[in-house]
Amino acid sequence: MPTYEVVLLTKQCRRPEARVIIRRISDLLWSKKGLIRDIEFMGDLKTPVRIHAHGSYHWNALYWLLSFDMPVNLMRELPEEFKRDVDVLKFTLTRKKNEETIVQKVECLLEEESLPPAHRQDVADLIKYGKRPVPSRQL
Repeated sequence: MPTYEVVLLTKQCRRPEARVIIRRISDLLWSKKGLIRDIEFMGDLKTPVRIHAHGSYHWNALYWLLSFDMPVNLMRELPEEFKRDVDVLKFTLTRKKNEETIVQKVECLLEEESLPPAHRQDVADLIKYGKRPVPSRQL
């Protein structure tokens, strides 16, 4: 399952109400076979522009960042669910690149590595580094 991130702007409310909102959203993700990796509260911030959502205007919002895994075929239903939720003012869904899928290109040095240690350049550099003079201490 790919990893997704969603930035949620929820309406400004007190702590117990915010807990209920996040609990409802996490239950929604769980019901869609999602696995929540991280929930991060970004703060109660002023929005850059006035947001009109569900019949009222909002100038402040609670910012949340949720990281979760979910099957691709169920992911298509998620934006519609967020639009129906009266406490969610705005959301942005992005797919995160997994660290396991990122492969670094490494130059193959098999011929060099198969040489005996005395004939390898990196070992020679280490020996040269070890033979450098040690600075003397003067008291």
